[in-house]
Amino acid sequence: MKKINISSEKNIHLIMGAVLVIVLGAIVLFANFQRRKLVLEDEKNTGGKHYQYHVAMIVKDSSDTYWQFLYEAARDKGKEDNIYIENFGSLLNKEYERTELVEMAIAAKVDGIILEAENTEEMRKVISEAKDNAIPVMTIGTDAPGSKRISFVTANDYAIGVKYGEDITSLAKTMGENLKVTVLLPLNKEGMQPNLVYSAIREMVDKAEKRISISTLSTGEKDDFESEEMIRNLLVSPEEERPEAIVCLNAADTMSAYQSVVDYNLVGKVEIIGSYITPQILEGIEKGIIHSSLVTDAAEMGKLAATGMNEYLTTEYISEYLSVQSELVTADNVDQYLEKDE
Repeated sequence: MKKINISSEKNIHLIMGAVLVIVLGAIVLFANFQRRKLVLEDEKNTGGKHYQYHVAMIVKDSSDTYWQFLYEAARDKGKEDNIYIENFGSLLNKEYERTELVEMAIAAKVDGIILEAENTEEMRKVISEAKDNAIPVMTIGTDAPGSKRISFVTANDYAIGVKYGEDITSLAKTMGENLKVTVLLPLNKEGMQPNLVYSAIREMVDKAEKRISISTLSTGEKDDFESEEMIRNLLVSPEEERPEAIVCLNAADTMSAYQSVVDYNLVGKVEIIGSYITPQILEGIEKGIIHSSLVTDAAEMGKLAATGMNEYLTTEYISEYLSVQSELVTADNVDQYLEKDE
């Protein structure tokens, strides 16, 4: 009969228990460290002033010029309503995914979250987690449909499509009887396209007196390089197949089209109707390489988000959608935006 070493088994259990305690202790210490770091960051940014509410703003790239304008407007509006709106995680040494930053904000026990979301299950999960912790989440710019967010701050997709359609129609009046247009449709991570925007474009184009042939090209969402390659392939096609105008519905496609038109000496031969504003896009409009770019007023969006969050925190009521107007930036008004950018 084989003897069992009870003492040895006890030692193994003791060692395993000790390891488990050490691991759990490390996790707790790390969580406390991160929370303390966020608290210190909060105290530094507020200058010691006490606010009634603390709201975390979480976006994909807080260093982007557009989001900086938006955040500053939201922060200033929040101050008026005694809300400290923090550019959450911007001072952390490591880059985190937005879902990770949402979890940190939950751990920091903020009063609300303003989030540039994405249409993924993981994003919906962390929004649900925030709601379970009594933290309202407002999405801005991009939404997480089907999530438990309280409201979505956005430009009206149909109105955006109408503006694009009007600009295409206007362009057709100066470029001949049959304008060939390609609309670049970016896919999100679930393969969805901005159908409402495109539907409005088609509606406006179908009403046009001039003949306009319109096609689409899906540019995907793997990375900017994929977008650039697809646009380059479109532009190097035979002249009779090449579009005379490209409509871009996001910044990445706008920048890729801008660079490709320059690289292939197609300035003046292919017009670009873009989206978003960056210093490079504004420069392209100023030089006449980009015909126009549709932009949502960053300051207006930031103020609206702050106002909406204040309304919810004080009344627990808010409209499901908060709409912001969009404007076409053209050679006629680009100077205003260049001054703001400076």
